[in-house]
Amino acid sequence: MERRSEKRVRWLGEAIVEGLAGGLAHDSRIADLSVGGAFVEAVTVASPGETVRLTFQIGTTPIQVNGEVRYAEPRIGMGVRFVDLAADSRKAIETIVAQS
Repeated sequence: MERRSEKRVRWLGEAIVEGLAGGLAHDSRIADLSVGGAFVEAVTVASPGETVRLTFQIGTTPIQVNGEVRYAEPRIGMGVRFVDLAADSRKAIETIVAQS
């Protein structure tokens, strides 16, 4: 049964994840995206419940958002729920979702 309340689409984009082991920023990739969150492909993952900061870009819109890790698969990636998505970032993501 699908638990997500927002439509999620396949979207590949480079991202920087902060708040992982050692407090360093790690290059990652977003594999799917919704206005509620994203799946981030990453070798290094945070534990469920931890907060990370994602930075990525959609077209010309830079997006920086804090997220709560909902689940993690070591060496594969993590599901992140956005907690403070700005209005302009939300609009950019809504456009991507609508086009898919």
